[in-house]
Amino acid sequence: MKMRERSYGGRTVDISAHIKGRSQKNTFRLHFYIDRENELIVIGHAGCHMKTAGSHRRGFK
Repeated sequence: MKMRERSYGGRTVDISAHIKGRSQKNTFRLHFYIDRENELIVIGHAGCHMKTAGSHRRGFK
């Protein structure tokens, strides 16, 4: 879960929310945080699958 946290606006936010995209060879994930107070979407990660506790079992590096 620590990998799903980012510092934003002087506090730690959760970027677990994400959307996925796929092509024939690649997968893409965009992890984000919704700042409702300022009406912004804050991007915390864009790219390949992020590591999880079970990544090694599924073949992710």
